[in-house]
Amino acid sequence: MKKIFLLLVFFLFLSACSAIAEETAETTALIEQARAAIEAGDFETAVPLLQKAANAGDALACFYLGHCYGYGWGVDQDPGKAADYYRLAADRGLAGAQYELGVMYHLGKGVEQDYEKAFHYYGLAAAQDYPEALTAIGFLYNQGLGTQQNLDEMLKYYNRAAEYGEPMALFNLGCCYRDGTGVEQDYEKMLEYFRLAVEKENANAQFNLGYAYYVGMGVDPDDNEALRLFRLAADQEFPNAMFAVGDCYYLGRGVEKDLGAAAEWYQKALDAGYEPDEEDRKHLEDVLGKQLN
Repeated sequence: MKKIFLLLVFFLFLSACSAIAEETAETTALIEQARAAIEAGDFETAVPLLQKAANAGDALACFYLGHCYGYGWGVDQDPGKAADYYRLAADRGLAGAQYELGVMYHLGKGVEQDYEKAFHYYGLAAAQDYPEALTAIGFLYNQGLGTQQNLDEMLKYYNRAAEYGEPMALFNLGCCYRDGTGVEQDYEKMLEYFRLAVEKENANAQFNLGYAYYVGMGVDPDDNEALRLFRLAADQEFPNAMFAVGDCYYLGRGVEKDLGAAAEWYQKALDAGYEPDEEDRKHLEDVLGKQLN
């Protein structure tokens, strides 16, 4: 499953960026050969082909090599090299590479964290209507990172991304209407955007829509629907959802009470990095039978 996912990610980026690639007949042939190798799961063959095309100045090849080094496809994972290759492709105008470089500066991965540079590269990609970049720059406007906080600009970019069906933009708009951030609080709008994001299999939206049903936020409480949505997000290894499934078993909400199943889900959540609050700790200590530090 992981291999299939990696291939899907690679070709989604390929299709998103190919329209502006600076390819020659030779580099096109090299990239096609690399594509065939990747489809066969042979990254060791694909990487030298991409390297040859990148050495010839091909922007797409640089972009793909950034992914190879970023994810460890056929090479040792090296975020620094990934950033270098993304930068080469970004300087040639590839929106996908501009976005990826923005992410690296945003997170401080492979480069020193720099929100202003993140804002710059997201902005370059957003100017080409790259959906993920539109969402990302909206988030920076929301948080005031690398720029002055501006909720009007945040909404503008989230809405532009939502027009493309970008899942995180849909989820973020739902959060805006839930919390009254830049808009009047409106649970109906919240539910609308969360549901659109759930259709895109966004784990954040699955969990948060589940929580809305769990507590009755804008809808009648429905433990069965809450558990269904929590499970969808938990299947994507979303820690909060894993803990929520555990709570459903612990409290017998939407499912028969089962402390053994609760313990299993609580442990999965902890292993995935979930940080329990005080109330959560009481449940954990009751079910797992140990004091938590």
